[in-house]
Amino acid sequence: MKVKQLTKYNIIDLYKICCPYEEPYLSVIKESAEHFVNKMNKGWKGFVAYKDDEVVSRAEIAPIEECLVAIEGEDAYFLYCLWIKKEEESKGYGRKLMEKIIEVSKNKSGLATITVEGWMPQTFFKHFGFDLVQSKGILNLMLKRFNSKAKVGFKDIKFVPQMFDGKVNITVVHSKRCPFMTVSYNKTIAAAKNISDKVIITEHLLKKQEDILRYGDENFYVDDEAPFIGPIKIEKLQEIIKGKIKEKFKNIK
Repeated sequence: MKVKQLTKYNIIDLYKICCPYEEPYLSVIKESAEHFVNKMNKGWKGFVAYKDDEVVSRAEIAPIEECLVAIEGEDAYFLYCLWIKKEEESKGYGRKLMEKIIEVSKNKSGLATITVEGWMPQTFFKHFGFDLVQSKGILNLMLKRFNSKAKVGFKDIKFVPQMFDGKVNITVVHSKRCPFMTVSYNKTIAAAKNISDKVIITEHLLKKQEDILRYGDENFYVDDEAPFIGPIKIEKLQEIIKGKIKEKFKNIK
């Protein structure tokens, strides 16, 4: 087992277990890798665990003031998704990766992450000394303190999507960080466009913290509501949009 901190020359390894290494993902993976390399001078760091030369686990961190998540804090890193290849779970790869991340993060006062049960569960992080700081819906903000200076909390951002009269308004707030989510949003946007010419799409791309303050976290809105928690189901989205069309335009069958 090897655990490495990645450089701009091998950052592509960060994405080899997130999604299929083929189109439509491949071109998006390259965009995400370029985005990550551009963020390295802002303190973003990527880590991978290898079994022989195969990627079996990955994770990334960023200084909390540079991360693309609606949280605030002082002198801490934020850990984005830690992913372990399913067939390699419970073999110590996640533990070794976390030990490396904790070692690298000790130049700050703390290391924060957001957990969701069923994906990055609290129990895993509690094993490494993380404490639950705050909960918001299904999201649990956790923090490992290296000293008493570490502080984190959710930002209370109320984003109101722009509404166009005579349309069903789809607003997508997303970033280029995760290729899996980018492809998911692209497929969902395409499906929404195909339903009716009464649908209008607005996209807001998160590139820096200022964008988070303006638009909030990544989300998918139908008019002024965010109807999904977790993955977007296209069939459900189609049902919601058709319902909105019937509600707004009574003469449409």
